[in-house]
Amino acid sequence: YTVVKRKLNKEIRKYEQVPFELNFYEYALDILSKCREKQNKLLEPVIKELDSKINHNRQIQIFIIDKEDLKSNTGLVANKMADRCAQPVLVLWEKEDTFTGSARGNTNIMKDFKKYCSESGLFTLCQGHDNAFGVIIKKENLLKLTEKINPEKFEQKQDMEEHLVDCIY
Repeated sequence: YTVVKRKLNKEIRKYEQVPFELNFYEYALDILSKCREKQNKLLEPVIKELDSKINHNRQIQIFIIDKEDLKSNTGLVANKMADRCAQPVLVLWEKEDTFTGSARGNTNIMKDFKKYCSESGLFTLCQGHDNAFGVIIKKENLLKLTEKINPEKFEQKQDMEEHLVDCIY
């Protein structure tokens, strides 16, 4: 593939259009790298804003975003926030009488976050993998969920005793 890129001409200190020959893999990498840069620019201010809203007294973090252009990226935002706070995360946006979005779990806190959400009876939809899935919850159930996840009511995996063993069969 011949790709035209802008390159700085150091002699005249101006950008020029320069053709580059790339194979298929280099071309794909170039396009995907640009896509990743755009995603990061879009998400960076949102992640910084959500960082300030982390409540470490809760075992599950719930974030509500209101930016129209992030609705299709709630899974990516949820991944980044789950990494930052090392807890299960719900990233939601408002849609009529419900909140829709993505959830990401943390196996150090609970083995199957999707099962926890499904068995709560509060979610209209929990669909996907055990610790990475899409959710829909009615607005009135979101308040019930926040009450349910108070730290004193939440059974933590960390409270279990640890035993050193030679082998597990």
